[in-house]
Amino acid sequence: MPPIPDKTVCITLARRADRWGRFLGGLGDWPFGPVEKFVAFDGRKCRPPKSWLATRGAWAGAMSHLAVVREALDNGLDSLLVLEDDAEPARDLLARWKGLADRLTEHAWDWLYLGGQIKGYLGSPIGPLIRPFRCIRAHAYIVKRSAMQAIVADAPTWTEYVDHQYGRMHARGELDVLCVQPWLFHQRNETSDM
Repeated sequence: MPPIPDKTVCITLARRADRWGRFLGGLGDWPFGPVEKFVAFDGRKCRPPKSWLATRGAWAGAMSHLAVVREALDNGLDSLLVLEDDAEPARDLLARWKGLADRLTEHAWDWLYLGGQIKGYLGSPIGPLIRPFRCIRAHAYIVKRSAMQAIVADAPTWTEYVDHQYGRMHARGELDVLCVQPWLFHQRNETSDM
């Protein structure tokens, strides 16, 4: 089995107990550690800076992702699994995660997407792993300490949706980013309401 991230968090709004419940109810055979609930910043209560180009909800989402990463760094963690409450695990998650053990130890990586949307490829697939030019969506990913530090350093430049900011970071080629194919987590077909 691949190494389990030091911590698993799920970002969810305090006012959306229904989404939190649906998320927990869909976990099934879970290969990771306990899921810690992170109460998201609420776009209804946030005021983004004037430099922010997207919605208040997008600001709240970005600040929520940044907060969980900062907390992990502050606590000395080496890896973090970040999920959003609309992430749905594949039915065969446990078996497929176990099957990634050799691949994940054979290849260097800083950031591993378990769900998302790939925008361009770098090289050929490595079995079930792909090196993307960029990956967007932020509902299921693992970051190692190196990627967490890069996220915190990059955050002052952010002006829009967190996944687009992440994609720009990937495109610079400073981090080793991998995507699991097919995805281990899909995004529920709902509108994000942060």
